[in-house]
Amino acid sequence: MTFTLIKESARSICAEVEIDGQSAFLKLFDGEGEADQLAYMREKTCLLSFRGSGLVPRILAFSNPGRFVITEWVSKGQVQDRLDRLSAEDTGAKLGRWLARYDAVSPAESACGNWYSYLNRFGAEIDLQAVETAQDLLLEIPLCGRSLARNDAALGNFMLTHKGDIIACDFEAATMRPRGWDYLQLYRALILRFADRAADAVEAFADGYAAEHKGALIADELNVVARILFCAEAVAGRKDREALAWL
Repeated sequence: MTFTLIKESARSICAEVEIDGQSAFLKLFDGEGEADQLAYMREKTCLLSFRGSGLVPRILAFSNPGRFVITEWVSKGQVQDRLDRLSAEDTGAKLGRWLARYDAVSPAESACGNWYSYLNRFGAEIDLQAVETAQDLLLEIPLCGRSLARNDAALGNFMLTHKGDIIACDFEAATMRPRGWDYLQLYRALILRFADRAADAVEAFADGYAAEHKGALIADELNVVARILFCAEAVAGRKDREALAWL
């Protein structure tokens, strides 16, 4: 058995494991803190919840005492690239379709309320004046329950297979959030990734999501919430001014 280190963070170690010429992906959560244990449980829960969906790598084994997961190895022969080489429109459309399929199978529970009351819980993390200004709009957009969100918009955690499908990895931050939360996160990530083509990227994202989605969420309503949240975050952090220019 051989191990080849892929990356290491404060919370986990990722490595390729090779046994008798067969490779697998190992993610070991080696910290002793409660946050490290939660990260492992989130990763394992998501991989188990979405196994067989084609949306995530197939889980092969896990150990609660050892706090590690092993998944199928997605080799260079299977993966064309991370999304870096796709256009703004192609990236947006593929992410939108992936997210719609993810939402369809994500564990969910009921919840009531609206996006105005939910965003007001964020306090100093966002500019609440921007939320207050959009109060009338946000009050009209209901929460459609809660579901298991990835809660991580890093585009580097999405991979494109040779068939043109997207799979996602890294679920350490996964948690129950209002349905549509991942839409808001990916909307923001697309604006930052394609600052000069942001309008094209998010339009393709919304179109891809709407074409694939079969549930109660409405892309136009999520777009409204996403724009408001992006502005509120940017104003609070005084960042992303270049990306804000197109809004």
